[in-house]
Amino acid sequence: MKSPTTLIPIEGMRCAGCAGTIEKKIALVLGVEWVSVNFATKKALVRGDVALKDLCKAIESAGYKPVLDKVRSPELEKAQLKRQKLEAALAMLFSFPVFVLSMGHVEGEWSGWVQFGFTIPVLILGRSFFVGGWKNFKHQTATMDSLVALGTGSAFIYSAAGCFFKFPHLYFESAAVVLSLVLLGRILEEIAKRRSSNALMELMTVSPQTVVLISKGGKFTATSEVSLSQLKEGDLFLVRPGEIIATDGRVIEGISSVEESKLTGESAPKEKIVGSVVFGGTLNQNGRLVVEATALGEETRLSKLIQLVEEAQGSKTKIQRLADKISAVFVPSVLLVAVITFLSWSFTGHSWIEALIPSISVLVIACPCALGLATPTALITGIGRAAELGILIRDARSLEASHKIDVILLDKTGTLTEGTPRVVDSYYCPTGKKELGLIALIENQASHPLARAISQYAKTFQIAESNSYKVENFQNVSGLGCSGKVDGKDVYVGSRQWVESQGINTVVDWLPHAEIEKIKREGKSRVWASVDNHLTCVLIIQDELRPEAKKAISDLQREAKVKIVSGDNSDAVQRVAQELGITEWLAEVTPSQKAEEVKRLKAQGLQVAMVGEGVNDGPALALADVSFTLGSGTDLAKEVASVTLLHGDLRQVSQSLKISHQVMRVIKQNLFSAFFYNTFSIPIAAFGLLNPMVAGLAMALSSLSVVLNSLRLKAIIRDKDL
Repeated sequence: MKSPTTLIPIEGMRCAGCAGTIEKKIALVLGVEWVSVNFATKKALVRGDVALKDLCKAIESAGYKPVLDKVRSPELEKAQLKRQKLEAALAMLFSFPVFVLSMGHVEGEWSGWVQFGFTIPVLILGRSFFVGGWKNFKHQTATMDSLVALGTGSAFIYSAAGCFFKFPHLYFESAAVVLSLVLLGRILEEIAKRRSSNALMELMTVSPQTVVLISKGGKFTATSEVSLSQLKEGDLFLVRPGEIIATDGRVIEGISSVEESKLTGESAPKEKIVGSVVFGGTLNQNGRLVVEATALGEETRLSKLIQLVEEAQGSKTKIQRLADKISAVFVPSVLLVAVITFLSWSFTGHSWIEALIPSISVLVIACPCALGLATPTALITGIGRAAELGILIRDARSLEASHKIDVILLDKTGTLTEGTPRVVDSYYCPTGKKELGLIALIENQASHPLARAISQYAKTFQIAESNSYKVENFQNVSGLGCSGKVDGKDVYVGSRQWVESQGINTVVDWLPHAEIEKIKREGKSRVWASVDNHLTCVLIIQDELRPEAKKAISDLQREAKVKIVSGDNSDAVQRVAQELGITEWLAEVTPSQKAEEVKRLKAQGLQVAMVGEGVNDGPALALADVSFTLGSGTDLAKEVASVTLLHGDLRQVSQSLKISHQVMRVIKQNLFSAFFYNTFSIPIAAFGLLNPMVAGLAMALSSLSVVLNSLRLKAIIRDKDL
């Protein structure tokens, strides 16, 4: 059984170093199997059977604050951003006089004291860096806060002492302006990061907070508007035309069209009648509905979708974990470089005051924010954009693996075909049609698509299932057929070989065997049925190709080698393969054999993708490097698949692969620019060629450039371009 996952928002993270520190603490908690702390989303994703309070203690022991309230309020987040903007604006305002007096080289004792006075409010506004730096010191770690606090704090302490002891040069601007620029950079990053997760924010704000209540606890009440939190399962509520449906439920009264694009990505409205299932967050268009609440809060489909997207955005790729490891040792390394810079300047004839400035520049410019943002911002944007297109990517590992697939295996029934086979022809003995009702009763006990096709076919002849007949001794022989006793008669329905094995003669004069052989070569399925020990009929069943299948396969063949693995008969699989231009295929394979084929290909060093939608595809889906299932797939397939295609459109497999290529390309661009920036700028700062103010601005702009490059994915990943 898969261990539960826990998602915990965390306050106080400012860089990838913070995330690394928290990860190490959580990993030490007994029961934790895997942990990923994401700097960009400010969340910890933990897998393992472990108490929430123990995880919170670990986070607090690292010097950070877990946010236990799982309800994220967009209004609260907007208020927090507004406060941060105000703080940054005030810091810039107070820094301006300091900058003018310093850069204008205004002489006089009064100038130093004025700069001192205006720098104090900036330090207060930027106090979070000093608080964070002190926490890091207590926990023997080092992050961006450590660098900023040491750099600006050193400049301020030196300059404050200079006011008292009348030093010739003061560096208040290195404290005030750098802090202001860092605060401004953080705001710009936050705005850009929020833009990257717009799809998720839209999902979170879509459900109404009130509902029109009709029935409470099974008793009808006067219609009244109440808070959604007061609604209970089984209560009835009213949904008027043009309103958002408050929660998941079942229609009790009314007819309407409901637009479900927020959940499925499909723009076409769905007709809803009495008995239909509706989902919270979807739009009721033109009719009045009375709905019985069946799921509330975190149990609704919308909440589960949000949780899946959040978990995917919070997970990490191998390339990001490498970047995080580098970031974890980067800050201590920078501190060492700053010390070496100070000592080098001091021992080459410069005063300790002259040695201090390049050391401060090294500390300020080396903040690894860009490195920490390089991967997660691209993942957030890419996964969010994919969700908008109806492609639900389960985790970052799946997205990373998708860009280097070598072989794509596809199931046939329900994946390449529509999954709704129908009877296209039939051959009967003289009494065959009279006995079709008995055959339909047996088939109603089975869940196989062919059985459903026969049941539906019987209904077209208005052959009702008689309540007076009871099915006894029903047996379902996997891959062969079904049997049972109806009205005292033995009924067998299945393959020719299986029916013959029951002692039934299939060579009869009313059956044109030459025609049956032709049908076999065409790849159509044949179901043989006997009643009371004589062959009753042969039903010809065909499952049509999906209309988008040819285009989808053509696109996939440009990405990787494509192969069909199906449990259907060889003729049917061969026909589909020929129609789609697929040269490699396996037929009549069991679920375990599908899984073995995945293992065989992986053993050759190939990256394998599996596309399927049935229970029998589950083992292969679980073993593949990346697995895809359609939105119409079984619950088991959706549970184990890496990617769920909500539209049920096979072309989305290729779209998903292209999204992966685009996201990985942007990640590599981001990492290159982040590494290049730090590698290039630190030596310049160490040699005294970079003023601390310019260093602070460059640090903020480097982080912003990485986030903006990630946001390009919104324009790159367009539905029409994929």
